[in-house]
Amino acid sequence: MSKLIGATNIDDEEVQLSGLQCLVELAKEQYEFLVDFVDDTQSSKMIDLIREITMKLKTSQNMRVGAQCFEFWTTIIETENGRAERGLPIHNFVEQNKEMVLQMIFSGICIITFDEDDDDDEWGPALAAAACLAVFAQSIKDAILTPVVNFVATKIQNQQDWKDRYSGLIAFGSITEGPDRMQFSNILNQALQNILSLS
Repeated sequence: MSKLIGATNIDDEEVQLSGLQCLVELAKEQYEFLVDFVDDTQSSKMIDLIREITMKLKTSQNMRVGAQCFEFWTTIIETENGRAERGLPIHNFVEQNKEMVLQMIFSGICIITFDEDDDDDEWGPALAAAACLAVFAQSIKDAILTPVVNFVATKIQNQQDWKDRYSGLIAFGSITEGPDRMQFSNILNQALQNILSLS
């Protein structure tokens, strides 16, 4: 485990990418190991170190490295949802790290790496963060509304930076599934005027 963690700290983006991809597979196939200590010193648990790693590498110059950080948390959310549905025990990693993951998602959505007139479907931190937010919304449902609405409100009004407005729209569009339809519709109606006024 310590070697796997160490791989993400090596100053080589390809090694970091491989390390993160292994962590994603670990979350998917060996979820139970994430609660274990990294080594015999019992000073750090896997999930705690991975949280620090993903927070650090989400802004990597290599878009694939940044995207994998969000892919890890997407996988954790999906894994815990799936285990809960099957009646299997979970370690509540999502609940324990909810605020951190949300802030990480919001910062990731703001990492717009293309120009205004470019194709926006290149997989990178922004789209990976949006995918993570969509899964998160399906997991915590109505609880996602307030933080996302607050984020969108700060971004959508910025007439000077199209990237801010784009980030707000990405976030808003990522929570269409999960929250109660009526509550989401009410918020949509409130936000519609601002969205239609974007230039």
